[in-house]
Amino acid sequence: MAVPVRQSCCSAMPPAAGAFAQQFLLGLKDDSYSATAMRRYDRLTRIERPQRPWTLVHCWSHLRRRFVKLMRNTKSPIAEAAVKQIASLHAIEATVRGASPQARLVARKTYSAPIVDALKP
Repeated sequence: MAVPVRQSCCSAMPPAAGAFAQQFLLGLKDDSYSATAMRRYDRLTRIERPQRPWTLVHCWSHLRRRFVKLMRNTKSPIAEAAVKQIASLHAIEATVRGASPQARLVARKTYSAPIVDALKP
C-alpha cells in the first residue's frame, strides 16, 4: 500500500493533532495510517467510516528508541536483540524503497513478517 502525501503531513500538525488529523484525513480511502507513538492518534481507530475504521500502524523508529533507552540503562540482551531486529526491518525497507506496492508487499510478507512475528511476546 502506498502512503499518500496527505497522510505523511500529519506529523507537522499542532498538539491537538488527533482532532486535526481526523479532519485532515476525512477523505482518505486507505485502511491504515502511520503516526507517531502519541496516544492522541489512537482515537482515529474508533472513527466510523464508510469503508471501515482506520488501522493505526505504529512507527518502528519510535519503538526502537524505547529499546535503545532500555538497552543503555539496563544492558538488556533482549532490548539489544530487538534493536538489531528493527535494524533488519529498516534494511528490508531500504531495499524496496521506490518499488511497486506489490513488490513491497511481497518483500514484507517474505522477509519482514517473520521478524515481526519473532518480536511478538
